[in-house]
Amino acid sequence: MKNNKLFILNALIIYIIILIPSLNTPFQSDDYSYFLKGISWENSISHYMGWSGRLITDFTSSFLLKYLPYIIYESLNACVFLLLCLFISIIPKLIIRNNVTNSNFSSVTLWIVFLAYWISNPNLGQTSFWIVGSANYLWTIMWASLYFVLILYITNIKKELEKNDYLYIVILGFLAGCSNENTSVSVVLFTFTLFFIEQRKKIISVGFLSSLIGALVLLLAPGNRVRMQTEDFWYSLSTKEQLRIHIYERMPNAISQYLHIYLLIITALIILILIKKKINNKSILYVGVFFILSLFSNFILAKSPIIGGRNLNTGLFFLLPVLAIIVYEFQNSKSREVKLSNFILIGYSLLFFIPSYIYFTFMMVQSKNQYQIRENIINTVKKDNKDTITIPDWNFTRLLKPSDAFDTYRSPSMPEYYGVKNITYKIVNFNYGALIEGDKYPINKNLKGNLKILNIYNYTIDPMDFTHKKGIIIEFNESIKNYIQEGDNLIFIHFIDKKGQFINSDRLIDSEIELNNKFYIDTSLDKIRISNLEKIIIGFYNTNTQKESTEIEIKLDK
Repeated sequence: MKNNKLFILNALIIYIIILIPSLNTPFQSDDYSYFLKGISWENSISHYMGWSGRLITDFTSSFLLKYLPYIIYESLNACVFLLLCLFISIIPKLIIRNNVTNSNFSSVTLWIVFLAYWISNPNLGQTSFWIVGSANYLWTIMWASLYFVLILYITNIKKELEKNDYLYIVILGFLAGCSNENTSVSVVLFTFTLFFIEQRKKIISVGFLSSLIGALVLLLAPGNRVRMQTEDFWYSLSTKEQLRIHIYERMPNAISQYLHIYLLIITALIILILIKKKINNKSILYVGVFFILSLFSNFILAKSPIIGGRNLNTGLFFLLPVLAIIVYEFQNSKSREVKLSNFILIGYSLLFFIPSYIYFTFMMVQSKNQYQIRENIINTVKKDNKDTITIPDWNFTRLLKPSDAFDTYRSPSMPEYYGVKNITYKIVNFNYGALIEGDKYPINKNLKGNLKILNIYNYTIDPMDFTHKKGIIIEFNESIKNYIQEGDNLIFIHFIDKKGQFINSDRLIDSEIELNNKFYIDTSLDKIRISNLEKIIIGFYNTNTQKESTEIEIKLDK
């Protein structure tokens, strides 16, 4: 009982870890179209007939976005993330029946599964935090994992079956089957494999039929054929050519994206062999089954025009039970080396998880700030009764893996969502989210004529850079281009600290960015804290004549 309380505490800690970036995930990409689609019968059928057979995922996306408050659906999504890890960590206990009399669950297995999923994820932001992406790639494998837990519990543990057991298997089998393309087929194959491993063939048959029906509903949707017509190149190839490219070019690249979990599996397997003389035969069998299903789930993407990123999440999903089973096996060993083994696996995972989590959470916080600025721009322009709006595109801060970023698709449904005719985008080469969160230094001094420096913002560029390098954004009331002389092409920015040290941080005038009727120049301050500055000298400069046309000295009191 004490260990179960510890397990619950660890699960709660993991949930909070997931929840923090979840509550900073901005509205994005297809969120707009699925919000507008809603869950009406007419729209769902139209979507099924014209675009996708993913009835369950499409309903989930639209329902969450349309009918639940932001904080609720993001909290639910974080809960689904946790449930996925929890269900997978339980699977080994259900397989190794000789240990089920012990009701304790392994916190170590749960942590290793969570960390492995995070650091090995081929596209973390899109599969597990973006709501539409999560509905398609996280919720789907959560339903599959719950289905696996239930059917393994019924076939391995439960002494007497009840009518409700069949009902639950029918529901979960269908949900797991009608998920996404490679998950659905792999779930059906897994259930079929159980015929040759477990007893209670009748309920396995029910699970097989329900998952097969779900898969057929998904795969035979008319919308899939409509969608295929938009990918002329891939579908113009023969099946033989598609298989050649897929097996020899696309599959190796896909498998390489699971590097971390492969290393964890290999390390755990070596540890298990070294510290445990006898390994449960059933564990070995299921390790092989799940590993083959991981390969298979990527192999069946041969007919897909794209393999990579989001749709590789299913392959990762089937590798997680492989790792969990091996880890759980040596957790049950009486060897004194178990603690050292846990330290090796968790230590390796944390080596990558900690920087990944810091970078990812920081990126999400800054993106939410950027989202707020985009919203402010849209609302300001709408008040002026304009129907064409230009907003800044996303500017992602550093990530341990660039593929962890969320989706940047520019949804054509976005103008309709905001009630305008057109939305265009412009590139901003700095983290403009710092205008909300950065340290603000009011200046309010005229540089030239009516051109006024309003504020200077000081912000963190890299949350793991422990030097004094900071980003600096200078805010103007008007465009500096209206006040330069002919030939001026540089705005010189000289930082001088209290010891007289000089730092040059000049910027091209063309780098000026307009955001919501204010104008900005970004630069950086290296080696010196802004609090240690005595003054900043700013002006215009002609690099050809090497002459200054304007200069102002700003003394800093802070």
